[in-house]
Amino acid sequence: MSQANAAPESGFRAALEAAKSASARREHECAAHQFSEAIAAYGKTPRPGIPLGGLHLALAGAHFHAGDIAAAWGACEAAIALARETDDGTLLADTATVLQGVSDRALAARIHALCIEALPLLGDQDRVRRSRLRAQLAATGDEWQGERYYDLDASGRDDGTRDPEAEFIAMQADHARFVGLEHVEERLELARRATALGRRIGNDDYTAWGLLWRIEAFAQLGRIVDLTEEVSVLGPLVQRLRDGQWHWRLAMVRAMLLHLEGRFDEARAAADRALEDRGSAADGTAMLTHLVMVSSIAGLTGTGLEEAEAKVRRAVDSLPYFARGWLAVVLLAGGRREESLALWRAIVPHLDEVRHHTAEWIVATTTHADLCVAFGDRATAGRLYAELLPFGQFQAIGNALTPSDGPVALYLGRLAALLGDTGSARRHLGAALAQAASLNSPHHVKRATEQLAMLPDLPERLSAREDEVAGLLAKGLSNRAIAGQLFLSERTVENHVSSSLRKLGFSSRSEIAVWHALNRQPENNAREP
Repeated sequence: MSQANAAPESGFRAALEAAKSASARREHECAAHQFSEAIAAYGKTPRPGIPLGGLHLALAGAHFHAGDIAAAWGACEAAIALARETDDGTLLADTATVLQGVSDRALAARIHALCIEALPLLGDQDRVRRSRLRAQLAATGDEWQGERYYDLDASGRDDGTRDPEAEFIAMQADHARFVGLEHVEERLELARRATALGRRIGNDDYTAWGLLWRIEAFAQLGRIVDLTEEVSVLGPLVQRLRDGQWHWRLAMVRAMLLHLEGRFDEARAAADRALEDRGSAADGTAMLTHLVMVSSIAGLTGTGLEEAEAKVRRAVDSLPYFARGWLAVVLLAGGRREESLALWRAIVPHLDEVRHHTAEWIVATTTHADLCVAFGDRATAGRLYAELLPFGQFQAIGNALTPSDGPVALYLGRLAALLGDTGSARRHLGAALAQAASLNSPHHVKRATEQLAMLPDLPERLSAREDEVAGLLAKGLSNRAIAGQLFLSERTVENHVSSSLRKLGFSSRSEIAVWHALNRQPENNAREP
């Protein structure tokens, strides 16, 4: 080798080794810089065993894990150009699958189109790459553009390859297909499989996805203890990953928990820091997620409503039409009732377009319920009540990075009250009150309590003894312990509890306990016979 060529060659080798070393240490920004240096020094002659396309994909992966999604796609585009120039189906397939778990819809659409282009070029010989490509095609379909373009079950799964990467991408595709609340158990099973796969092959990214899916499911189920346990496991894992996107996801999960507890200033600060940490690399998903959080806080506190309204107004222009309900509730919170009502009237004819198999459906439908009640729209209340009724045990939250809008039972109670069904309203609101209290969510407790107070007076008041039993239930005593304290038989205590449930219109002991603790009836003059 001539001295003229020695310097560029040594520079290339040094940059490549530095990039590999930085990747191994998970120093992703440093790795991206060194891969860029290696590509610049690569030269025009192909290097045996070191294809230029592979370096572009390594650079894409480094940018992706550093949290710079735009730069990652830029590196992919360089690889795509090489693949097209040489009709290299293998490189095109690898480019289509290098970025996994993409949440930005515009980028997912580009990857989806790339998968469609790569499949015929790849052919049928490379079963592993074909399996990954087909799974990615299913994972990146847009649920808002009609039915998914590609369904792994309908087209036949490539389970015979036993390739962990193909297996995980297929899990991501299934998770996207099962985001509806009715599929929460399927998602928990996918989470179990993802964490098991990640731990088996030593892939922390797969394990983190499984934990996040579990956090999401537990948030929807209102299982706060399980949720916080999973967050405590995810935290150290994210520190080990040193991945910009995972740091952002974890920060937003923690902001969601702060919001749930009514710690709005802390939640806003956490969300702001999460977005600031992404810096110029923040993509549309990060900015939209931040806006969902801050607009919710603005609506609940009344602070920052004008700024939130302006940003939400801009955001909904690029979202499905029903998203205008989001703007309508922000306007309503700001006292702009007529503008909100006009939007609601425009939305109602399009309610059928809200797709049930999306993560946004439950949030959109509970938002519509609030608007329906605010404007006394009895004509629409019945259909919304029927749609929400199967999900009365869930929380209205689309994913773990956004705030919970509270128990679905709260919205069922409000709709039932509007429809004049006081008994059902009391039953749903009692359930909502108990759920909100179990989640330590004071603003949702307050809302459920206020809604209960707005219902007509109970046809029957609790007797003095029933009130006494309810007070002991509120202290956490069992029927047996109450019987012992009041010198009654356990059967008599059971009868008092059953009578209280009937009078209050509730369905569980916990609802009586929370109701008594938060809204104890005035001193009862009735005497126990």
